[in-house]
Amino acid sequence: MLRITVAQLNYMVGDIAGNVARMVAAAREAAAAQADLVVFSELSLTGYYPGDLLDEPDFLARVAQGLAELQVASQEFPSLHWIVGAPLAHGGVGKRLQNALVVLKAGQVVLRYAKQLLPTYNIFDELRHFAPGPDVARVLRVGGTQVGLMICEDGWNDGGADYAVNPFQRLADAAPDLVVSINCCTSTRSAARTRWCSTAPRSRSTRAAPSATRRGASSRTSPR
Repeated sequence: MLRITVAQLNYMVGDIAGNVARMVAAAREAAAAQADLVVFSELSLTGYYPGDLLDEPDFLARVAQGLAELQVASQEFPSLHWIVGAPLAHGGVGKRLQNALVVLKAGQVVLRYAKQLLPTYNIFDELRHFAPGPDVARVLRVGGTQVGLMICEDGWNDGGADYAVNPFQRLADAAPDLVVSINCCTSTRSAARTRWCSTAPRSRSTRAAPSATRRGASSRTSPR
């Protein structure tokens, strides 16, 4: 049985040190609850949305330092996988950063994934700062469970109508047992039901159970 802690915390934009402290405390609780996986929100390290702070070299240096501190902290709980949202350097053409997640375990980065679909509507303007990730599925093996990974908008391209690629459909080829999508979006009444109605049919197409984490103020552990 896979045990997951969903760490919906009050991440603060620009407070790298504070966000690191919040995540380490949540990971400690997750380890005490014998969780296999602790899941943090989209851009949890920086808070969402850092905006033009992403253009500041000093801010990016603090991001790198914060990620290094989390990597060191993960050594304290060697059996726990951490899914952390953070801006990562992009080595290709275009924007120099990607909206990404990293999986930490026992002091090592064991997986990286960059958000493919970058929203530019309503209050969102992610293409201003980020390059899209490649059209590939990333799956993390935790014990005997295959965990597919996405970030927010990647799971909302219903029917392929809004973007040229559909990351959720790509995961169908990998056939994970569980899909974890880290999110950070504005609070909306009935959003939980809307998200479930949107993801459940696609979960059946991948034979996976859906799971998501967004910004909030709680941490909970549940078996899968």
